[in-house]
Amino acid sequence: MSLEDADVKDERNSVYNLDKADYYKYPLIIKDLRKVYKAHRGRNEKVAVKNFSLKVKKGEILGLLGPNGAGKTTTMSMLTGLYPPTKGNAWVAGFDIKN
Repeated sequence: MSLEDADVKDERNSVYNLDKADYYKYPLIIKDLRKVYKAHRGRNEKVAVKNFSLKVKKGEILGLLGPNGAGKTTTMSMLTGLYPPTKGNAWVAGFDIKN
């Protein structure tokens, strides 16, 4: 049984099916973005963002909603270069956040 909604699965698949040559056409593309904080002082590792994928088309507005601890701030921190992603990548206005 999958905990993934059909619309989430459709969005992930649409990101996977994008031609990399067309990434510059989208203001934001996030592909399998993941952030895991390492274990520290006896605490277990913490998955803050778990394989997040989406694309934002020109003219669309994006809002991140969720409870405390959902990974909203960590996602924004990775997109702006404050934290490196553990896995995955994103492109802001066609520019790779890892480079």
